[in-house]
Amino acid sequence: MSRTAWAAIVALGCGHPAGHPTPVTSSRPSSATDAAVPDAPPPALVDDLPRLATRAADLYHQLQHVVESSADCAAATTALNALADSFADVIAANAHILHAGRDKIMQLRTALAPHEADIDASAKAISVAPLLGKCAQDAGFAKAFDRLVGEPS
Repeated sequence: MSRTAWAAIVALGCGHPAGHPTPVTSSRPSSATDAAVPDAPPPALVDDLPRLATRAADLYHQLQHVVESSADCAAATTALNALADSFADVIAANAHILHAGRDKIMQLRTALAPHEADIDASAKAISVAPLLGKCAQDAGFAKAFDRLVGEPS
């Protein structure tokens, strides 16, 4: 597990990899009388920083659970990969924000502030979990952990 990966997860509460999904557009004009038009999708996480912050705190909590409850490196690796899949939107949003510049990063930090105590507690528990020391040199575990913080595979 790289120092960059660990620093990223501690600094932002998540990570950073891919891009954000392309919005769906329609060539059909909208009509106020068209009852079949579905509700608009929720805004992307990069545009809904309070929701991103809540999901990031949940990611930390679940990551803590994985490193505290996994019996061995193989089980932890499987759980970490599942977690990365479940939180791919958070990881992608963080990647976007990291490249968006200082203002967007500061906005995210503001959104994370209400979750700071929970994230800090989880980060501390993660950092001292015996499993990290036990599995840090395991290539599969390190790769799965790095996925959570957006390090390239």
